[in-house]
Amino acid sequence: MNIVFYSTYPVKQLNNSLITDSKKLTQFPSCQNEFLEFCKKYPEHNFYCVYEGFSYFLPDEKKSPEVFVLPCGSSIEEICNKIISLSPSLCIAVSIWAEPFDWLCCNDALVKEDLERNGIKTICNSVELNLKCFDKYLTDSFLRQNNFLTPNSIFVNHNLYFCAGSNKTVTSNVYKNLIFSQIKKMNFPLVIKECTGLSSLGAEVVNTFGECKAYLNSKKNNSDRIICEYIKGRHFGVEVYKDTFSIFEISLNRYGITSPKQSVKLNETLNDDEFNSLKEIIKNLQEQLNAQNCIQIDLILSEKKSGLNGQALWYILEINPRQSGMTNCVCVEQGKSIFELLFENSSDKTLNENQNKKRVLSIKLPVFSDGLLKEINELKLAKKIIQFENLEAKQEREKGWCEIILCDESYSKLTDKMHQLKNFLINKENFDEFMTALQHFELMH
Repeated sequence: MNIVFYSTYPVKQLNNSLITDSKKLTQFPSCQNEFLEFCKKYPEHNFYCVYEGFSYFLPDEKKSPEVFVLPCGSSIEEICNKIISLSPSLCIAVSIWAEPFDWLCCNDALVKEDLERNGIKTICNSVELNLKCFDKYLTDSFLRQNNFLTPNSIFVNHNLYFCAGSNKTVTSNVYKNLIFSQIKKMNFPLVIKECTGLSSLGAEVVNTFGECKAYLNSKKNNSDRIICEYIKGRHFGVEVYKDTFSIFEISLNRYGITSPKQSVKLNETLNDDEFNSLKEIIKNLQEQLNAQNCIQIDLILSEKKSGLNGQALWYILEINPRQSGMTNCVCVEQGKSIFELLFENSSDKTLNENQNKKRVLSIKLPVFSDGLLKEINELKLAKKIIQFENLEAKQEREKGWCEIILCDESYSKLTDKMHQLKNFLINKENFDEFMTALQHFELMH
């Protein structure tokens, strides 16, 4: 059987540069090696990869005749024609993310529709599901309609909020006054987020009504916004594949929110009540969404408890119907490549949760120089290292990140590895950032 992993990346490039010239991805072990090892496990099948422009998870075409990379800006028809030329019996989406809009999974869903019109079975979340999760306001509405717990919030329509400035007949902006009235009834602090942006990038935490009003009246407010009450508690990410899921606690930055570029993730630090209540939420969410492929969920375990028995309160923040920043952690935890996870997820078999999970710790730091990155890999402490660099970055925060994933049988052994890394990095690049990560890890476990 011919099986194709596919992904789209219709992102505009500056100065007509190739996507591969502006983005550099370094992985240990390499994605190419993981793909080859996966293919060896299933010699009865022929596997191919087709993607547009760039992928965090699929191998380089220069190193494999089974990999095909189309230029950015390729049409849905061009992508589908390439996939169809490989005569696949099954296609599996490997959806990723990009700034500024988190909509690549929607594009993959359009490919799915075209492939299915051509009679090809395709594992990808539907257009309807992707649209529901792409827009945070629609996600919020879906969660409330289906009785999931989510922070109290209001939606701010950008055009109505600023309509008085462009319309001379409007002497008083009633909509703006209504928004202010609603905000005053909310519990501070508040989190202000773009409705269609990527992860927590651009999110703003405000502590007073004055700060909130100043933000909304500023140039930062350049699109629709959703304003949510800040829930105090522990932040978690969950990535779901069919009948199994992985749970990672995620560190917070100085503003009290998660950062996709510098963070710490540690797997499953929950008691039985917390785990069982989360498991029930995930089951219900899957049923309501009718997800075909991977979904990732951001949640907060509130400091407050519910009812006389003090049951855990889980607030859902976002749903991402794609691979995520925790995918590589999940692969290490499960002892499988992304190809194995997605291939097994596409089968009719019931997936059993891995009962022998090891402790997994991910630390995300700023980029390292090539030489130091190679030295870190040669220490043999990390199970996986991924470094992404934006070679066109003009600001430090845009340069990228390096993720180092450690794995061992216990938290104490992870601690030993962290201290070995600490001793190695003294007086070297990113030492201060590493020490912050070490502090987060020690607080988590």
